[in-house]
Amino acid sequence: RARLVAEATIHRDPALSPVALAWIDAQGAPFLEKIGRAQMERILAQAIELYGVAAQEPPRDEDNDGRDVHIHTPVGPPAGSMRIEAGGSR
Repeated sequence: RARLVAEATIHRDPALSPVALAWIDAQGAPFLEKIGRAQMERILAQAIELYGVAAQEPPRDEDNDGRDVHIHTPVGPPAGSMRIEAGGSR
């Protein structure tokens, strides 16, 4: 039964707010031996309705993480060397 509660709360995406998690604990703990999946889903839905989900970080743009590389090649015939500059921070 504890696994049912953990799966419904801890692994939820988007995550629940700490207040919602505390409310779920208060609602479900006294009846943990009797609670089923359907009842847990109802408690979870009511917690989301009452308290919402945790604030989410804006998604990172994986294609623009602030790092960059510049490759400078000489103009004209190939000289066999080039200059590389890397910048930015992660």
